[in-house]
Amino acid sequence: MRKENKIGLVLGGGAARGLAHIGLLEFFDEKGLRFDIICGNSMGAFIGALYLLNKDVYSLKQVLLDYLQNPLYRKLKFSYWLQSRKQGSVIHQMKGLIKKGVITFSFFRSCLVSNEVYDKVIGYFFDNYTFSDLRLPFGCSALDLASGQEIIFGKGPLKPAIMATCALPGILPPVKMGNCLLVDGGFINRVPVKLAHFLGADVTIAIDVGGNLTPPKSLNTGIEIVLRANAMVRYYLNQIQIKEADLVLKPRVGHIHWADFDRLSELIDLGRRCAEENWSQIRSILEI
Repeated sequence: MRKENKIGLVLGGGAARGLAHIGLLEFFDEKGLRFDIICGNSMGAFIGALYLLNKDVYSLKQVLLDYLQNPLYRKLKFSYWLQSRKQGSVIHQMKGLIKKGVITFSFFRSCLVSNEVYDKVIGYFFDNYTFSDLRLPFGCSALDLASGQEIIFGKGPLKPAIMATCALPGILPPVKMGNCLLVDGGFINRVPVKLAHFLGADVTIAIDVGGNLTPPKSLNTGIEIVLRANAMVRYYLNQIQIKEADLVLKPRVGHIHWADFDRLSELIDLGRRCAEENWSQIRSILEI
C-alpha cells in the first residue's frame, strides 16, 4: 500500500456486543497494525474513544473491569433486559418487562435511566477530556430527533459526544444540544464508514457487531410486527451503508444478549478470533 494512503478503522454499534472490538484492537496492536483514523457510533464510539485515551488495550481492559465492579454500573439497570435469557418471543420478553414495571414506566418518562446517572457513567470514563486528547483523529455521530439529521462530532469535549452517540432510545436519556435532541448514532449509521472517509481515510476496515436478520419466531401480535419492521429497516439501511468499506469483519457475537456486559472476557475472545480468522484478508486489503 502506498504510504500516503490513510487507513481508517470503523467500529460499529451493538451495545454489549461492541466489547468484541477490544479483541480485534488487541490483535491489531500485537501485529503492529497502525490506523490513521478511527470512527465509531454507539458502543463502537465508546470503545474507540476509550482505546485512544489509554496507552494500550491492556489499560483499556483494566478500566472496564474496574467499572463493571463499580456500583455505578448496576444503576444502568441492564439486568432488567436479561430477565429472559432463553430465546423466547418478543412478546414473552415484553410481558416480563411489564411485570417489572419497565414498559409501563417508559409510557410516562423519556427513558429508564436518569440523566444524572447517565452523566456520571459517561463522566467516569470521559470527564474533562476532549477530542484533542485522543491519540488519533476520531469521529462519531448521533441522530437528531428534531431534524432527522445525522450530527457529527470530531472536536470539543468528549463526554457530551459519547453521551449522544450512546443514548439508546427509551433506555438512556436523549442529549439536548441547542435545538437538537440527540440519540444513539447507531439508529442512523450503525457502522459509520462514510464518516471515516469524510475524515480522510482512503481505505477502511469496518467491524460490524450487529446481529443478522434471522427468521422471526412469531408475528402474531401488533408489537411483534412493529418491532420486526423496525429491525428490518435498520438491517437493510446498514447493509447499504457498510458497502462503502473495503473490508467488513463480523465477529460471531449474535448469540449474546445486547445487555450482557458481564460477558466481557468472552466477547473479547470472540473479537480476537474474528481478527485471527481474517488476518490474510486484512493483509491483502492493506497490502502488508
